[in-house]
Amino acid sequence: AQAVKIVIFNCLNDQEYVDVPSENTTALVKLLKVSSHNIVSMAMKMDHHSIHCYAEKGIQGMELNTPAIAVVLVDILRYEGDLKTTKHASKWLQCLSRNPAVLLRIYQSNGIPVLVKLLSIPEESVSFYAVKTLQNLLLYQEGSKAAVCKVNGLQKMVILLKNNNDKFLSVVIDCLRILAFQNQKNKLLIFSCNGPAELIRIMKAYSFNTLLCSTLRVLRSLSFCSSNKLAIIAADGVQILARHLNNPRQKLFVDCLFILRNLSDEVAKQGYTEVASILPILIQHLGSSDENIVCCTAGILYNFTCNNPYNKVIVYQEKGIHALLNVILKAGNDEEIIEPAIGSLRNLTHKHPEAEAARNDVRLLSRLEMIVKFLKPSSSWSLIEAVIGLLRNLILCPNNHEPLIALGTVYILKDMLRLVYQDILRNREIFSHDETQPNVIEGIKMEYIVEDILIIFLELAPNVKVGAILKEPAILNTFHQISNKETEKLRNIISGIFAQIFFDTNSTLAVESVGDIPLLHSSFCSNTGGVANSMGVELPHQHEFSSTISDKITQKDDCVPSHEVLQNVFPSVISESNNEESQSFFCYSSVSRHASNQCLDLQPEQNSGIQDSKDVDIPQDLNIVSTFKSSTSEFALPFLARGGRFSILVQLWYFKLLIRGLHLLLGI
Repeated sequence: AQAVKIVIFNCLNDQEYVDVPSENTTALVKLLKVSSHNIVSMAMKMDHHSIHCYAEKGIQGMELNTPAIAVVLVDILRYEGDLKTTKHASKWLQCLSRNPAVLLRIYQSNGIPVLVKLLSIPEESVSFYAVKTLQNLLLYQEGSKAAVCKVNGLQKMVILLKNNNDKFLSVVIDCLRILAFQNQKNKLLIFSCNGPAELIRIMKAYSFNTLLCSTLRVLRSLSFCSSNKLAIIAADGVQILARHLNNPRQKLFVDCLFILRNLSDEVAKQGYTEVASILPILIQHLGSSDENIVCCTAGILYNFTCNNPYNKVIVYQEKGIHALLNVILKAGNDEEIIEPAIGSLRNLTHKHPEAEAARNDVRLLSRLEMIVKFLKPSSSWSLIEAVIGLLRNLILCPNNHEPLIALGTVYILKDMLRLVYQDILRNREIFSHDETQPNVIEGIKMEYIVEDILIIFLELAPNVKVGAILKEPAILNTFHQISNKETEKLRNIISGIFAQIFFDTNSTLAVESVGDIPLLHSSFCSNTGGVANSMGVELPHQHEFSSTISDKITQKDDCVPSHEVLQNVFPSVISESNNEESQSFFCYSSVSRHASNQCLDLQPEQNSGIQDSKDVDIPQDLNIVSTFKSSTSEFALPFLARGGRFSILVQLWYFKLLIRGLHLLLGI
């Protein structure tokens, strides 16, 4: 033991020899190897101060020999039962672990199981040195993550979160962050050990900046996992995170914002009601000069206002419409910002007491032209769908009709409908799949685009200018194809359009030229529930999307969840890079459409998770039967009706045929 002590002392005095390996260091390695564990333990107790000094300062001249010492120390820790010896050896090893060569030797000598075992020792200092060494291994030694998980190191680290030493917790939490990053299995292990609740407790109880930053980084990674999302929300994580939305420390604030974005879809789904106090703060952050902050904030507002009239009213009263329109104006062509902002406007113009005022505000702020311009070929389909959904709500305000028509909106949508539907048909021919199977491009069902455009036409059809446009042969042919091949729901909508625009003999001849009236007649007489019985019933609503970016704002893990932008619209998602994980329900994709919509590469969707129904306003007073009730009731032909209920449109058609027949007979 005395010899070991002397050699250690000589090593400490060897610092001036920086160019050659120390003979004393070599001698120390030999003594540690050949001596019994009792002697080594005694030597460390005799001069632990020198050992600590040796470890802390390091000996430049003996760096080539430190790996050998590390192997000896691992053996000592593996077999030593004395607490003091373990403490000194673990600290010595931890200091040496700053050297990459030492880390390799620890890994090769199967030292990770030894270090994980030390985590269970009640002595805090031993656990601290062990976890600090493990942190270095996880950061710099390949294969260490799997080795730690193999011996249940992750579970033991979660247990250590109950410790009250903030510096100790910072190291443990950083290890958890490394293990959880891009690893769904490890995220679920943390969830199963009640890790999210412990992390939220730490956020609530401590103010140490390093600890808070480390904790937020783990929560940011966990917020990609659905199970952990629910656990964070259940632990009152939303309110705890909201406390830091005005934190002057930028990094801490940004991490909180990203986590809230990732949680926002589940908050919307769970009907979480305690976010009202956050909304005014979020609206303020829409004015930030940082694009990442604006993008996240818009995504959060998108989800928080989804199917939540109370939140919509608050956002509207806090001048959220004005703030969102300014965001879109400043964003230029940045779809990662524009898409969630448009989606938020879509929600705010739908189903709440201030919805009509919101629809008017968009026009009064002179932003209709700005919105319509996004219906261009270079826009992504997810953005186009959001814009069309917003327009579908805006046209519910009659004052918006003329401005939108003047901007050429009907012409744009007419051409888009024709091109989109032709590509749907082409795709069905190429892939020979069922007509009920959705056609998807960039995560968007093209059938939704078709449906939304048709409903816009239905609302605008009473306008004479729009009626004239919709009577053009090209669009009539598209209507005919849709009626012939699509669902009864779409046939209902087209029937409503025809009821609005075909009210004279010339119009009837026009629609007959493409064969629509015979087709509609056969569909009205069908036994499938009958379009005729649906003509006087309000059309079904569509649901507001709570976005996946992004699985695009959608939730997609390790990418947006975020498409998981919406998992409903964005999945979603920002990709994990530079050791940062940043996505939630919204995943905003920078991928644009092709330069032209003329050639779309539609692919059949398999096992789509997107819901088939939507929820966007249809005018509550829509009753197609009433359109002709006053003018045709006295001419109704009861002998044609099935069960006393037959489409007024078909009755009118038969009446017109009767008049034409009389004209022919009388030679008029």
